[in-house]
Amino acid sequence: MVILGIDPGTATTGYGVIKILSKKGKKIRALKCLKFGCIKTEPKDNFPKRLLILSREIKKLVKIHRPKLAAIESLFFFKNQKTVIRVSEATGVIILILEKMRVPIIEYSPLQVKKFLTKNGRADKKDVQKKVEKILKIKDAALKDDAADALALALYAANHL
Repeated sequence: MVILGIDPGTATTGYGVIKILSKKGKKIRALKCLKFGCIKTEPKDNFPKRLLILSREIKKLVKIHRPKLAAIESLFFFKNQKTVIRVSEATGVIILILEKMRVPIIEYSPLQVKKFLTKNGRADKKDVQKKVEKILKIKDAALKDDAADALALALYAANHL
């Protein structure tokens, strides 16, 4: 089973694609990281164009990897109201694309994912990144925190099916 994890953002959206290779009951025996990265948009572009770029890139990922499930980070408290509105709009575009492409969606909070991976709901991004690297055996300096968060979402989903 292929799972797509997405950490929505306006400037940077992290993504991670994993595949469950074997499972016994609810216990996962083997996983593989298929791809990870970030979809970046230019601040100089108007916001509708940035959303269009995001939608095109999400479509490409779905067409290439054919995920059976998408795990998306749900919104949490933001101090900046403008930021939460923009991230909500980006999340809406992502959800729309996934729904149109018939990919089931589950949303998880950062707290759930952090607590599952690190046993600490207040873990910082570096702790999450280290745990993701260890579980998926990633030795790639290109793993940025947005992509690590997306892979963490996919891992959480894989373990909670």
